[in-house]
Amino acid sequence: MISSIILTGCGDKEEKVDLKEDISDTIQIENSDEAKLICTKDAVYDDYNYSVGAKYVVFTDDEDMVTKIVSREIIALGTDDKDALEQYKAAFEDDHKIPSQYDGYEGKVTTEGRQIISDTTIDYTKFDLKKFVEDNDLDASFDPDDELKLDNIEARYVSLGSVCEKK
Repeated sequence: MISSIILTGCGDKEEKVDLKEDISDTIQIENSDEAKLICTKDAVYDDYNYSVGAKYVVFTDDEDMVTKIVSREIIALGTDDKDALEQYKAAFEDDHKIPSQYDGYEGKVTTEGRQIISDTTIDYTKFDLKKFVEDNDLDASFDPDDELKLDNIEARYVSLGSVCEKK
């Protein structure tokens, strides 16, 4: 989700303000102490005048199969450009449209000042990942049982630039 936003850019640049480098440190997610894995990601994109912070909290069953992921992703703009704010908000909202049609998926996008905040919860005890993949013509060799192993989820987040900590 963040990758698609990063590649689109902001358009016209206005006067820059200091961009935060540690947004993920400010993100609080309820019941994080019960999670098996917490991953964070922070990045500053000076060329586009925004920074990104994210926290992904992963819950598992006793066999380390992922049962739920709760996340918050924040884009903090370095300007008061309302058009850029709306562009990024719309991109987050688009990312929620298709999966929100499936049980167990909740996504919400809000704005606070210069920040766009995307909160997502995926309850894999309800979300039919296999059907989601089939319906959306994604990787045909996809195995949801393998994909939802804790180590595989961690590897995926790390490959996307996150720093992860198992508990």
